[in-house]
Amino acid sequence: MNSLCKQYISEVKLLLPAIGKSEKNYLASLTSNLEDFCDDTSPQTINDLYQKFGTPIDTVNSYISTLPTETLIKRIRKSKYLRYFIVTLIIMFACITFVLPLQIIEVFKFLSRKPSILQIQILNKEKKISMKRKITLCLISTLFLLCSIPTSTKADTIFDTCHKTPYTIQTVITDASPSINLAPTLSRTSHNITKTKTTYMRDSSGTVLWSVSITATFTYDGTTSRCISCSPNASAPATTWSIKSVSSSKSGNSATAYATATHTSPSSSKDFTQSVTISCNKNGTVS
Repeated sequence: MNSLCKQYISEVKLLLPAIGKSEKNYLASLTSNLEDFCDDTSPQTINDLYQKFGTPIDTVNSYISTLPTETLIKRIRKSKYLRYFIVTLIIMFACITFVLPLQIIEVFKFLSRKPSILQIQILNKEKKISMKRKITLCLISTLFLLCSIPTSTKADTIFDTCHKTPYTIQTVITDASPSINLAPTLSRTSHNITKTKTTYMRDSSGTVLWSVSITATFTYDGTTSRCISCSPNASAPATTWSIKSVSSSKSGNSATAYATATHTSPSSSKDFTQSVTISCNKNGTVS
């Protein structure tokens, strides 16, 4: 496979909420299309793929929009519960690792009152146990730090039925790019984080009519936070809807995208305006 195609697929994998059977089939189909395109056109840069297939964010958002709402929520919850289960296992393993060696040491200390050769064995045993403790502490610290990395599985979904518009509103936050945030509250060093917040307008069957999103980059240091850049986007997959205008603004630690869509019917047409706001607190929590 072309290296550019591999890079594109890797970026898409990082942004998917979960990797199940349907995601694997989707990635296989996308890989096949990318390989055909690369064989036919021999792209020189990753931007050539972006122009043809869209950015990885657009590709993932398009895939997510095809999923039923209930399926999306179940996958997000499943991923979160899996992480909790892994952390619980690590804590249990750490407890066993610490308690059992302490009991062994006490036994050896009791027996060491007799022959001196046993004292040497006890000292060697204590050194090995001390080394095991250090390794265990490093392992636990690494796993907890990895659990604090923001990934695409962190998605907050909020539903709000708007009676004045012919659709249901769904808002989803996803990672706009892979970013690592290791214990942000432990130091005053500034960090950057980029997220995308998308509002989907769905009909009663769950089909996406149109959407508006805001991609923003924030900087934070544990004391303050602010938005340093933002970019809006809007799309209308439904045939009776079209995007009329889209704009954005930023202020302090938040950014907002505004979009107006036109709904056309055989007898008339009507404009609907929707906004989506994304913000980041001093500790790097995006909402």
